[in-house]
Amino acid sequence: GTRVVDVDVNVVAANSRRSMLLGTGMGFMQCCCGNPACAQLAREGENERRRGGLLSQQYDKFQAANLSEGMREYEQSIALMKRRLFGGLAGSEKEGLTIVELGIGAAPNVQYYMSGRVGKGDVYIGVDFNPEMFAYARREIANLDLRGEKTPEVSLIVADVENTGLPDSCADAVIGTLLLCSVEDQSKALKEIRRILKPRGKYYFVEHVGAEPGSVLRVAQDVLNPLQMVLAGGCHLNRDTASAISEAFEDGDVIQYRYNLLPGKISFSNGFELENPEGLNFSGGLISPHISGEATAGDCILTRCKN
Repeated sequence: GTRVVDVDVNVVAANSRRSMLLGTGMGFMQCCCGNPACAQLAREGENERRRGGLLSQQYDKFQAANLSEGMREYEQSIALMKRRLFGGLAGSEKEGLTIVELGIGAAPNVQYYMSGRVGKGDVYIGVDFNPEMFAYARREIANLDLRGEKTPEVSLIVADVENTGLPDSCADAVIGTLLLCSVEDQSKALKEIRRILKPRGKYYFVEHVGAEPGSVLRVAQDVLNPLQMVLAGGCHLNRDTASAISEAFEDGDVIQYRYNLLPGKISFSNGFELENPEGLNFSGGLISPHISGEATAGDCILTRCKN
């Protein structure tokens, strides 16, 4: 069966980015990359696993339980887009990939691609700043049908997205969903993602974003954003994440779609709509505007991308 290994990377409390969105429980997640060097870093950081004593541990446990249960309606509403997004990765004929999920949380994304990768000898790395999430991630992975001669090697790692300290060019694919809403510096986080991606590697993303400037929803997002940041661990309602991703991958290729998650349907920016029965119970509200897509890294891995 699948082997799941828990390890820690040296972390500091100041880098914690947890979020609970206004009206909807949603977890922000952190990133890292894995290979033997990553595992070594993890072992060196074992003593830093518990941050801030008993109170921090209890908060981590509360957040893990809340985010695992509170995300269900949202995950149902976004399932249609995730199946489309991860279909190419799941069906790729390439073998021996290193697939890194940044902010694994309760592992809601693995169902869309891990089963399709069985037997291809991949290495899978799941990362979250909150180690209490790993029990939920293990449960989700264990419930997948992963029968085959080869099953994914899964490592679960604690690390910070903006400075993983991990080797350059270690990942064939990086996955981040609801990741860039809460980082302190999007450009720094995206630069780190570029650093750990191999040349021509792919970054798969799903993010809630700011509504169109001047719209009633955008005005509401702008007004409530300061409160959101306080209540939701730094999560922003009104970020222009699409532009940030495009800039970070300007030497490569970016394909992304903008849409609104609405009850029972997905409404794209070009006017096209998809019926979405799975999302009937999700109200959307302040976080209805979304982008998703894939960005392919160019050939600049170290020199230009570090500047």
